[in-house]
Amino acid sequence: MTNMENIEQVDSLAVYRQQVAAEKELKPGMSEKAKAKLREQNEHDRAEKAARTNFAEWFAKQNVTIEFLMDLMFRIASGDVENIRKRAIKCAHMFQNWGHTTISEPHDVMFLGELLPEENELTVAKIESKYFSGYRFLPSFSFLPRSRGHLSPAYSVVS
Repeated sequence: MTNMENIEQVDSLAVYRQQVAAEKELKPGMSEKAKAKLREQNEHDRAEKAARTNFAEWFAKQNVTIEFLMDLMFRIASGDVENIRKRAIKCAHMFQNWGHTTISEPHDVMFLGELLPEENELTVAKIESKYFSGYRFLPSFSFLPRSRGHLSPAYSVVS
């Protein structure tokens, strides 16, 4: 009788497998075009992550001065040079006073140097007095890559 029970078990499992296979056929699958798009997005994300890591490592090795920040900001956004020294002063102040700041992409530098609307009207001397940066070389910080948004590898300024 044990052989008979085994045969019945095998038959019941076969019916179940057929039901599962039939259900899978009814479910819509991912088209080849969608699969290719997903692969392309994944490759782009890997390239962005590598570019951010390279930038963070490069930036951590630099002697960060106001002049260095001005040059870097010019490379990132060459069209916005009107207030670049003011932005570099503010960015240097933020580095100096926010020791926990992580720099993982060029936009982090631009973000820290972003001027408020009322600061656009101030002179460089007033910005220097408002955001005093007593050090010529700023102290070292932790520059760890972090996952964030979409950054094109074309923004990499590492040479």
